[in-house]
Amino acid sequence: MLTPLDIESKVFKKRLLGGYNKNDVENFMERVLVDYEDLYKNNIDLKEKCDNLTEIIAEYDKIKETLNNSILVAEKAAEDTRANALKEAENIKMEANLRLSKLKDDINRLEDDYEARKIEIKRFLQTQLDMIERFNISNSNQVNVEEN
Repeated sequence: MLTPLDIESKVFKKRLLGGYNKNDVENFMERVLVDYEDLYKNNIDLKEKCDNLTEIIAEYDKIKETLNNSILVAEKAAEDTRANALKEAENIKMEANLRLSKLKDDINRLEDDYEARKIEIKRFLQTQLDMIERFNISNSNQVNVEEN
């Protein structure tokens, strides 16, 4: 690609007859030089912007990849946490059921003990009542015998 310096340093050969008008060629070359300088500078600027944008896109791609990896890690952690929570809940439920079963067994045992003690107390009280009754009968007989 021609640079503005290439255009500016271009020298046309002169002909003796029928050559170009020097002022026209120089004016035209000056216009070409100015336009070409603008195009050349714009091209350089656009290349720099393109390079910068390419770098920015590469950075965003890295950030995107990092975010995607982070999301995958977070999803995995969430799944693991959920699985652990479900397992822990199941363990707590099983432990609660075991405790409930033990408490029911304890209640049944206590109810059986209560009934057994109640029967023992009834028997004891009945025995006491029977003894009192016998004592009363025995005393009545003694009073009747003594009165006679």
